[in-house]
Amino acid sequence: MLWQTGYLTITERRGTSAGGVYFLKVPNHEVRTALNNSLLSVMVPDHASLKQRGLALYEYLGRGDKGHWGGIFRGYLNRYPTIGIGAIL
Repeated sequence: MLWQTGYLTITERRGTSAGGVYFLKVPNHEVRTALNNSLLSVMVPDHASLKQRGLALYEYLGRGDKGHWGGIFRGYLNRYPTIGIGAIL
């Protein structure tokens, strides 16, 4: 369905003994952005706040404000306790 609506384009088709294999890509930036936003809204309940934190992170990094961007990174990485990055930041 994504191919039929233009969200994906077929870049190559290869035949195999099991049938055809299709290589797909997202055709342009606008479609990529729309598709990402659509998938985020379904897969990540708080995707709007993630976007806001991402923009804040960008601004803090630009200013070299380690106190703020370190906190944002810790917030992201605390979701994955096996990474163990807390002591680095």
